[in-house]
Amino acid sequence: MSHGQAALERSRVAVVSTSLDPVANELWVAAREHVGELVVFGARRKGEPEVVGAQSLREIDGGRGLIYRHLVGLRRSLRQFRPDLVHVNGETWALTVQELLSQSPPLVVHGAENRWDHGHGLEQALRRRLVRRAVQKMAGYASWNHDGADHVQELARAAGRHVSTLVLPAIIPPPMFRGAHWDPPALHDEAPVEILLVGQVIEKKGFADVITACARLARPARVTLCGRGDLEGPLSVEAARLGVPLRVSGLVTPTELAALMSRSHLLVQPSRTIADWSEQFGRSVAEAMTVGLPCLVSDSGELPVLVGHDSSAVFPEGDVAALTMRLQALLEVPTRLAELSRRQSELARPYEPSQAGSALATFWAGLLA
Repeated sequence: MSHGQAALERSRVAVVSTSLDPVANELWVAAREHVGELVVFGARRKGEPEVVGAQSLREIDGGRGLIYRHLVGLRRSLRQFRPDLVHVNGETWALTVQELLSQSPPLVVHGAENRWDHGHGLEQALRRRLVRRAVQKMAGYASWNHDGADHVQELARAAGRHVSTLVLPAIIPPPMFRGAHWDPPALHDEAPVEILLVGQVIEKKGFADVITACARLARPARVTLCGRGDLEGPLSVEAARLGVPLRVSGLVTPTELAALMSRSHLLVQPSRTIADWSEQFGRSVAEAMTVGLPCLVSDSGELPVLVGHDSSAVFPEGDVAALTMRLQALLEVPTRLAELSRRQSELARPYEPSQAGSALATFWAGLLA
């Protein structure tokens, strides 16, 4: 056992979470077995269950979601708990993070951002200043993606500091996805291939590209879309025009989504990068890979990393011809989908609670050492 691991087993860790829902806190619970004592601090929302061992605080929402929220009494609660390490699930410029930078225990920030140039000029300037302030003071940074970790390391080097980084999503695929298993209907010559789309039904998600590609396939395809957004109507009209059966299911529960994934042949995530956004992680892709559902993704943001930069599973964003070719190649040989499922299931293993919790605990131990 290393010095850091031994220290961690004697240490107290405080996690400041975005909610107290057990599903959203599985990572911290999985890491708890490696820690002397771990308490999750956060705001309990009406109707939500609460993770065991949590301390609920009142939340003041200053707008912009989690960025401007304030947890009343957080600093007082941390002083009473006396943690050896504080891990905050939030962006480096979020109010909660900035409030804790002056505290004495080592601070780890867990962010999802991979672009810092969104918003108007004043907002960008303020964000850059707050990010640099965080990099000057925090001990470690956990990121949902490699771009975020690289950015923090670059800023730290420029400031003459070392900030340890870890790439790991803060929310791992929930139990219903780990309990579901891919078992789609057989693909006979006349049977349609069942394609699943998941996400906000807005332009940057690129779902129109999939509808167009399905119309060009040599075999029939049926598309199920889970999500809500402004383009639901236009997508339905375009699918009808092209003769592609499309079912818009709206928002579904995680259990319903896991069941849909087990019965589909393929999930496609065709996201398109825009000026101030690219895919930060790809939770639906990680969930599908956990089920065993093969995934075909665009090269936006972190998506190619999720599928191991597999050339058979990645296409250039916005390139409908390339998407059609990838779909056709996967469908023309019956064994290719099953082979892709096996490869991607292996890539999803680090998201299992035991492995993810161990990786996070190892990261903490390195900081305490």
